[in-house]
Amino acid sequence: MIITPRYRFALTQYGIAVSQMRENLVAGEKGLNDALIACLLVVCFECIQGNYFSALTHVVSGHKIFKDWLDSNNKRLKTNASPTFQRNSFSDTIVEDELVTAFNRMDLQIMNYIDPRPASIHMEMKNEGEEIVQHMPDRFTSISESRSYLELIQRRTSHFIASTAGMYPAPENGSSTRTTRIATGTETGTVTIHSESETLLPSTAPPELRIEYSGYVNELSRWFKAFAPLFESLIEGTRDWSAAAVLYIEAQTHQVMLLSSFSYPLDAFFPTYRAVVDLAEKISDDHLFAQDDLYTFDMGIVNPLRLVAKWCREPTIRRKCIMLLRKTRCKEGLWDALCMAAVSEWQMQIEEECMDENGVIPEGARVRTVDLKVDNWKRSLVIKCARLGTGEIRSTVIEW
Repeated sequence: MIITPRYRFALTQYGIAVSQMRENLVAGEKGLNDALIACLLVVCFECIQGNYFSALTHVVSGHKIFKDWLDSNNKRLKTNASPTFQRNSFSDTIVEDELVTAFNRMDLQIMNYIDPRPASIHMEMKNEGEEIVQHMPDRFTSISESRSYLELIQRRTSHFIASTAGMYPAPENGSSTRTTRIATGTETGTVTIHSESETLLPSTAPPELRIEYSGYVNELSRWFKAFAPLFESLIEGTRDWSAAAVLYIEAQTHQVMLLSSFSYPLDAFFPTYRAVVDLAEKISDDHLFAQDDLYTFDMGIVNPLRLVAKWCREPTIRRKCIMLLRKTRCKEGLWDALCMAAVSEWQMQIEEECMDENGVIPEGARVRTVDLKVDNWKRSLVIKCARLGTGEIRSTVIEW
């Protein structure tokens, strides 16, 4: 990377911002609002530069500060029938409403990326907003209302899944490890993560856990029913329709993650994969994606597409998914579409080595990532994957 005067100026201002953020944290609650804003800006700066694991470190640290403030002030989401329940629940606090929403979304990004937090944190947070979900309307009246409830349900179910990590041994035909080693040049560590390709809750799980799981499945089902009339009323191709379509594919892939975490095999969701890819193709036609170096703070279609590319072993759907990642070529939150396209294609090639004459890839041929070494300056990474059935390790260098 060439260090231009403009880039050097940006780095200088970035250093000043980080220094000011530390001063605000020392000031306690008085400077908390400014410190949280600065944290968001730092995360955006790191993501735009491609320093995703550095951004993850700031995301995790920032969310911990936010959560500590919630705990110390006993601020939790309370029952409220309003579509803007998050705003109304925190309107009397020193932290602005938009920051509450932003950090709740950061919590979701952590769980969708690489979550280094212990199961105890997830056990504590999985019940947040329980009363709000119980009062979810039968029919949504706006996209913002739909999004608020979906994000709350996603956080609840993701914390539930993560809280079970390590509770049971890996399946007999699966990898014996649930850890991924991350090396970024400045920080190296081993974190326990939920692998989206492995069943976490066996059929022998205790009845109380099965009941809890069914409750989360029901929440998501209710969301789909409340969302359907609104989505069907929108005109395809409009910006509102595209926004609603993004919510729909996020909900669809999240439902796959939830259902497959208990007993449903990933190959049972081919209709869902096809629907997600078809919708994503229509969304990608929006001129918004024609912009170079597009970056958005929130998740959108990149994470759903990389999940489908990872889960779906049907060659046509999978290749279309990778093509769409290259077409959008954007950065959303912690996700880089071009990087995910390269990783997905390499993993697909490894799994298809075991494809039989009928085009079937056995379950044991699936791979999962066990080691990453990232070079942010060269925009490259060394990735190692393990085949679930045999434990065979494969590695390559990917540039994007």
